[in-house]
Amino acid sequence: PVVGAAVDLLVSHGGTVIVGETVEWLGAEHILAARARDATVARQILQAVERKEGFAAASGHSLTGNNPGEENIRGGLSTIEEKSLGALAKTGTCRIDGVLGMAEPVTAGGLYLMDGPSFSPESMTGFAAAGAQIMLFTTGPGNSTASALAPTIKITARRETARRLPEQIDFDASPVSEGIETVAEAANRLLATIVDVAGGTLTFGEILGEGLEVPTRVRGSL
Repeated sequence: PVVGAAVDLLVSHGGTVIVGETVEWLGAEHILAARARDATVARQILQAVERKEGFAAASGHSLTGNNPGEENIRGGLSTIEEKSLGALAKTGTCRIDGVLGMAEPVTAGGLYLMDGPSFSPESMTGFAAAGAQIMLFTTGPGNSTASALAPTIKITARRETARRLPEQIDFDASPVSEGIETVAEAANRLLATIVDVAGGTLTFGEILGEGLEVPTRVRGSL
């Protein structure tokens, strides 16, 4: 929710936001479609999910059978719909202005969905190729993944993760889950962090030299 509130703030100030990982919309794509700017964008959202389901089926896989994963289940999720609703929370509440193909450049402000893979490094490579200047990467247990091309702000809402990995987490949202801070207050704090990073403040990924890009090389990716 904190990331979603920050997305709304960025868009309201004329910024551009890209959200990807199409598989994470599965089961909740109708909610995203209801926020589309027009019928064409709504149809593109639904078709993007349909393509992923079809691609998985053609490869002998079931998206619903593999989701949520073991890590998700340990974190308290029980269904793919629950996982998708959590992913949707990161998109905020603003209008969805378009659906982009993998690495397709975005040329206007607003919120855009990228029809891309669920593997985070590959997804972030698509964002960078589309023109993204800063990445927001949420993690529960911690994750060293970062883009080599754009500063990556790693965010957690778990106090234990922030305490255990102080050299990896750039933004601690746990005060919200502990009732110390409101979502709106944390979103403003996150926006300030984004502005600082845009102005040259280094993320831990940059300081530690962590970063990679994963272009899609063979066929498509789920």
